[in-house]
Amino acid sequence: MLARTASHSASLRRSLRRSLLSVLLLLPPLSHAASHLPAPAAAPRQISSLCSPPGHQPTSCAPGRFLQFPRFAPTCSMSSSPAPTTMRAVVVTKPGDAAFMEIGQVPTPVPKANELLVRVKCFALNRMDILQRNGLYPPPAGASDILGVEFAGDVVHAPASSSFKTGDRVFGLVPGGAYAEYAVIHQDMAIAIPAGMPYEHATAIPEAWFTAFQALFLVNRLQPGEDVLIHAGASGVGTAAIQLAKHNKSRHVIATAGSDDKVKFCESLGSTAAVNYKTHSFAQRVSEITGGRGVDVIVDFVGAQYWTMNLDSLAMDGRMVMLAFLGGAQLQSSNLAPILRKRLQINGSTLRSRTVDYQIALRNEFVAKCLPGFADGTFKPVIDRVFDSWTGISDAHRHMESNASIGKILVRVPE
Repeated sequence: MLARTASHSASLRRSLRRSLLSVLLLLPPLSHAASHLPAPAAAPRQISSLCSPPGHQPTSCAPGRFLQFPRFAPTCSMSSSPAPTTMRAVVVTKPGDAAFMEIGQVPTPVPKANELLVRVKCFALNRMDILQRNGLYPPPAGASDILGVEFAGDVVHAPASSSFKTGDRVFGLVPGGAYAEYAVIHQDMAIAIPAGMPYEHATAIPEAWFTAFQALFLVNRLQPGEDVLIHAGASGVGTAAIQLAKHNKSRHVIATAGSDDKVKFCESLGSTAAVNYKTHSFAQRVSEITGGRGVDVIVDFVGAQYWTMNLDSLAMDGRMVMLAFLGGAQLQSSNLAPILRKRLQINGSTLRSRTVDYQIALRNEFVAKCLPGFADGTFKPVIDRVFDSWTGISDAHRHMESNASIGKILVRVPE
């Protein structure tokens, strides 16, 4: 029985990976493969985090400047002391307001046979953290109930069979537990931080870029030369999707955003047009830009509020993926005829609830197709603000809730 179960599991994993590969092989190769990285340089190089759009001043860099770090820095950290039995973590004392979070003492997670234990240096905020804080989005079964799904840090324990070792710098996506001094991650989900990349840049990648990559290419099957509409263009996922669609040679990359500053920022990232949805109809602009044809692909986070305009904006055989319902999940009324008349495909997608095998396959394809682009400057993680200490975690959540951010909000974990 065990042999048949193991065989079935291996077969399932191979099938998932073949499915992903069959889609992703349609994508053009990255302009620079990992084996063609430039030779080491002694002088520091400016790597854009695009972290300071107008009016936004991350604590980690001056206004209008980029974070600087050596092009090739050591890939290992020396802070690899054994983990204590207890650790500090952000604790939600009761569901509700951001004020109901504090730094508390909790047991240090014990890694399973296939997991790494990592000393967290930095973690990122996501909308799901706010939902979970409010008691509206419980973590998957078996996951930590501590908030946070992405982080970067140093390995303090690795299985003997792992390709990682104590002291290695890693980042990755987890089902929970990132708002803490220590976190566990499946060894096949961890990613080595590229040489010279700061913890902050690495932290800003997993959730936003995995989600955008999945939405565009696995769910919506975006092809070169097609037109795409990306809602919430200044969000973490939106900024990643704009860059990926541009790199994939989309004809029109249209983004929506809630302010003129955000519109300009989306255009600076590579969107061919951006629309302030508070002052203009995005459906009308899509019609104007595409000559009445509509777009082939939509990435939507809004839901009910945009439903009718999204259907109007899709071209014949158009595809839309819905990732969230920030504008509501209940429709008062709707004309479904465009779905049939235009042969539309409407999909819903999540990532946190996917199987480990699926996430590992997605991680592997992302690393192969996209990670080299962060080293050669093709892709840039967009960072809105870095909070220097997690004592400001309530302020960080309020900043996200204000909808004023452009890109990712990060928090450093003190030593």
